Amino acid sequence: MVDRVRERDQWFTNFTRMLIAMNQAIASSQDAMTLLQTCCDIALRYAPLTLILIGHPDEFGDIHVVAASGKTDYVKGIVPSIDATKINGTGPIGVAWREESSVFVSSIEKDELLAPWRSRLLQFSIRSTATMLIHRHGEKWGVMCVYLSDENVFDSSMKSLLEEVALDISRGLDHVDLVEKEQRLFAVQQALLDNTLCGISMVKNRRFIYCNEQFAQMLGYPSSNEIMGKDTAFIYPDKEQYDKIGLIYENNIEFSTRDAHDVLLLRQDGRVITCEVSLGVATIDGELTSIWTIRDITERKKLEIELERNLK
Repeated sequence: MVDRVRERDQWFTNFTRMLIAMNQAIASSQDAMTLLQTCCDIALRYAPLTLILIGHPDEFGDIHVVAASGKTDYVKGIVPSIDATKINGTGPIGVAWREESSVFVSSIEKDELLAPWRSRLLQFSIRSTATMLIHRHGEKWGVMCVYLSDENVFDSSMKSLLEEVALDISRGLDHVDLVEKEQRLFAVQQALLDNTLCGISMVKNRRFIYCNEQFAQMLGYPSSNEIMGKDTAFIYPDKEQYDKIGLIYENNIEFSTRDAHDVLLLRQDGRVITCEVSLGVATIDGELTSIWTIRDITERKKLEIELERNLK
């Protein structure tokens, strides 16, 4: 009896460590399939499982394994289903899906729910199993199945722990989807910024923290990476121009936007170009950040000067 209690306490300790490791994996994951496989690997590492798998139904209701760890040979040739009209849809996976609840089989040898697969399960030393639903954005998405070599292990505490694991994985999928959505949005925003005719940059403490590719090209640099992180002083031909923009920045806190005309900027090749600059100030992460929109008006200024000469 004492050994049984110690064993159960060790299980709870291992499951707690497993949940911590899964949460760490979820926080850093950016790909759903990689996350699911990582969670299976973590579960097998910490918990006394023979097999863990995660499956997702196709349009016909057949469950396809998308991640698994342990004695994965067991599932070869087996295609569970959520369709009650099929023999392979009458097992725990189909029942859990249709009834939208976890299914625990404490004894493979005694429970008729797994009778069609009993001999194969016992061949792999599997004597109990649990099936939990995995959700994605609040909707049923898949199942998590765990297989153990011991019988009668699913007391209320163990059931709660396993359901918490499934809930963690569900949260992980939602997190990955959010990250992927943000990445797609960022890619669209980046494409818009890089294809605008204006140079756009963000400056904090007079250092570039961002600029689009058009800004870099305007100044003759092959990539925005050669600008970001640097002090803004290197893009001005002299201190007078540097101080001119600095004064606008210092006085701009009271205004939403300010414009500066005929600002001289220094290209990488040494040429000086004339620009119009619009400046706005925003608070980002609690710090004032200036946002610059720059237009190269060098050719326009040349035409204006030429026109004035012709009129004289």
